[in-house]
Parts: sequence; structure tokens; C-alpha cells
Amino acid sequence: MTFGERLKKARIDSGINQADAAKKLEMSRPTLSAIEADKRQVLASEILQFAELYNVSVLSLMSDEESKQSVKKNQITRLLQYQSAFQKLNEDKQKQVLKYMEQLQDES
Repeated sequence: MTFGERLKKARIDSGINQADAAKKLEMSRPTLSAIEADKRQVLASEILQFAELYNVSVLSLMSDEESKQSVKKNQITRLLQYQSAFQKLNEDKQKQVLKYMEQLQDES
């Protein structure tokens, strides 16, 4: 099952129609439709909003493999925290972080 399919299922299971979901998420209905059809990538911050609105875990939207839940949950949580912190940085600081990451990769 793709991300879009899981997202659509979560929306339907929560009893919210596409128009109402899009309005609550402050996005257009065509945008939500494109996400559910896997034609538009979704941002990490949007995943959090979807999970909250549909009252499901981020992990359930990201993966339907229950056996890998705990590892993936920790990884996703950590990545979302990093993404949130990174977005708060100004452009110069973001460039410094990316340069540092490249240096770390070169050392590996």
C-alpha cells in the first residue's frame, strides 16, 4: 500500500470527506487529491497534520509493516525533529549544517 493509499484510508476511516480535510489542513482539495494519488510529495510537517486530523500515528501513515513499528517510529520522530529544527534556521545556518553533513559523509 502506498503512502497516498494509507492516507486516503485513514481519512475515510476517520469519517472526513476530502473537501473538509483539505479545508482543515488549509490546502486546496486538488492538492490533497494529488497527495492521496501519490502525485505530490508530502512534507514532514504535513504528515504530522494528517496524523493529528485523522487521529492516527505518523507510523501508520508511513508504513503498513507492523513488525518494524518501534524502530521506524523512533527514526521518523527523530527525522521530523531534525527537519523542524533545520527549517527554523536561516539560510546561512542551513548551508553550514549541510556542509558539515557532507564532511561527515566524506569521513565515513
